[in-house]
Amino acid sequence: MKLRLLTLLHLLLLVSLVSAAVSDPFTINRFKSSNRILPLSSNDIIKSEAGRTCTEIDSVITIAPGNIVMRKKIDGGEYRLYEGSIDTNAFKREPPLYAFRIPANRDASGFIRKRIYSSIEQNHSNDIEEVYFDEFNFYVRHHGTVFVNIDRSWITLQGSRSYPHGRFELVSEPDDAQIVINGISTLRKTPCSIERVASGKYTIELFLPNHHFSRNEVYVRPDSTVKLSFELLSDFDTVYISGDNPYGLLYFPSPPVDTPFVIDTLRTHNLKAELLDGSYRIQWNGGNRYESIDTILTITAGKVCWFDKQFVRKKGILSIRTLPFDAEVCIDTLGCSFGDRTLELQSGNYTVDISRHGFVNTRKIITVLPDTINNYVVDLRMNADLDADGYLDSIDRCPDIYGLYDGCPKQSMGRAVAVKKNEIVNYIKNDQLTIGSSLIGFIARIPSNRKFSSFLSTFSSGRIGGVNNYRGLTMFNTYHVMYRGIYGGVELGQWSSGIRYKDSDTLHLKSDSGNYVVFYDSLRGIKPAIYLPSTSLSLGFHYNFSWINVIYSLGYQWEDIVIDQIYNRNSGTLEQFTYNNDWWFHQIHLEADFHADRHFVPSVYFNMKFPFGNYHRTRWHSINVGLKVKIYPFGYRKPQQHFDTKVESDSQ
Repeated sequence: MKLRLLTLLHLLLLVSLVSAAVSDPFTINRFKSSNRILPLSSNDIIKSEAGRTCTEIDSVITIAPGNIVMRKKIDGGEYRLYEGSIDTNAFKREPPLYAFRIPANRDASGFIRKRIYSSIEQNHSNDIEEVYFDEFNFYVRHHGTVFVNIDRSWITLQGSRSYPHGRFELVSEPDDAQIVINGISTLRKTPCSIERVASGKYTIELFLPNHHFSRNEVYVRPDSTVKLSFELLSDFDTVYISGDNPYGLLYFPSPPVDTPFVIDTLRTHNLKAELLDGSYRIQWNGGNRYESIDTILTITAGKVCWFDKQFVRKKGILSIRTLPFDAEVCIDTLGCSFGDRTLELQSGNYTVDISRHGFVNTRKIITVLPDTINNYVVDLRMNADLDADGYLDSIDRCPDIYGLYDGCPKQSMGRAVAVKKNEIVNYIKNDQLTIGSSLIGFIARIPSNRKFSSFLSTFSSGRIGGVNNYRGLTMFNTYHVMYRGIYGGVELGQWSSGIRYKDSDTLHLKSDSGNYVVFYDSLRGIKPAIYLPSTSLSLGFHYNFSWINVIYSLGYQWEDIVIDQIYNRNSGTLEQFTYNNDWWFHQIHLEADFHADRHFVPSVYFNMKFPFGNYHRTRWHSINVGLKVKIYPFGYRKPQQHFDTKVESDSQ
């Protein structure tokens, strides 16, 4: 009996010693799993197909390209795993996000159990609480250098501020084959290069009409290039199975979703099936995202058959209405635009960013259901700290009561400059395309050369209106384009109308080339006139203060002074003289807008030109006032006030 007790004690001691030797305090033994969900309202790194939450998982085998697994440490020292996809824009935000390579002799399923530290620690519980993993990399915020204890030794890893990518180079014989990656069409054709590919395992298939599809499976590692060459078989080519076989082979393409193929009544996830000679009904259920397939195939014994069907994505209508209506709406990789958007999109989840100067930016995960009109209304909330002093306006009563920075907590100079810079950046970002034209106005130009001014004063009569750039009424003679804070304008000169001489007196002119007389004689058809044909271009910038638009530009005016029908007393003929008179000018342009419509906005304008630099004959001081119309192709951004942020959706 004593011998048995001693033997049992020895065995217990041996087990305890072995377990102590095997146990590694720097390795996580198990992950807590209780099917919880992770809200994503405060996380801008991981995204989820489910929308606003991520689902918990209990283990990791492989991680699909573009996906990540978040390891989160919770109270009590337990760890949980959540699966989703990575938002690569997180690398552009603060605090900084760093990417690290998983050591070459480790895979993601094993390395995800290693604790990661910001410094060498003897206390194993002081590890980083949130770490993100994909097949070849892991990601950590704040820390550009991390430490991992592997086999009782510390390893130092350096991170990068950029997301690691790979690339494909694909060629085929023949060309123009459509490329499908992991069951999803890329809308690209061979030969081509596909850049910025997330690392991981890919199934690449090529489809070409009248040819069998071809498939290849590859791993893409960070900063690597994978070169693939495909040879596509024609539908007229027959591939035989070696030997005398009573069955044929049927190859399926990789489906974009994990739904089995149904051969008659047999469900299979295998992409290769051995079938006896005969006809079979092939079905595939695409669910809510893809069109389902139901067809008949004939299998011949001893031959290879391909299921050359492509998976077609279902589509739906997405309609987004924003309040205020002029907010900028950005939908994933579809670009940005201002105001309401209505698009036909493939079904699925989309990340939508809505921004407006003076309002809190909002990010939403929106689901587009197939064959449905999906209506969403996004009501932005006003910025609660317009004076940006760090205190809510409802508390310090700024700027509504005391006025901006008047009796309110003062900003530091650096903070004030940063706020103003951010305000200008937001204004430039939100400044839409505007096209304008003058309707009717009044112009007055005064020459700086006194002798020419005295000579010009004798030419006072002429037609009113039209493309007039001297004095009197003008109509449709100036045009402009404004976009992203930039202003470009053009002014047309007086081409058809002239400044007529109708004085009853005779004007005598003397020059080195002879004596000239200016006189008016309607019977003989002598009607002296001065023409000022010109065209000016100006380029500058503009800024809106509420309904006042202030513009500064620098311009150049191409101008001629043409004196017509001057009588030469020496030769007895009528002559015409043309003088070049180009000049530079500064231009100040003010506009007061009347926002009665979203697309057509009338305004009153006041324009001044200040000449500078060298000139040929004379420079001009110009003042121009009048009425113009501006066209906003995408709708004018009229300020509105909204205090609640909410999203209302309605699928019809």
